[in-house]
Amino acid sequence: MPYFCESFSEHLKGFRIGKASELLVNSQVPVSLVAEQVGFNNLSNFNRQFKTVKGMTPSHFRAQFNR
Repeated sequence: MPYFCESFSEHLKGFRIGKASELLVNSQVPVSLVAEQVGFNNLSNFNRQFKTVKGMTPSHFRAQFNR
């Protein structure tokens, strides 16, 4: 059984992106406020990290669920 250990910062980033995803889908809160609510104090960093994890921007992610 392989053992995978992620760093605390990677785990925290994944948790924050997951919470941001929930907020993006279940609310109309602006992306900038979502970023702030999940602990990112820099919007461009949030957009970059979100895209790294999800493969798309937060706005595009939200648009997929609000058709």
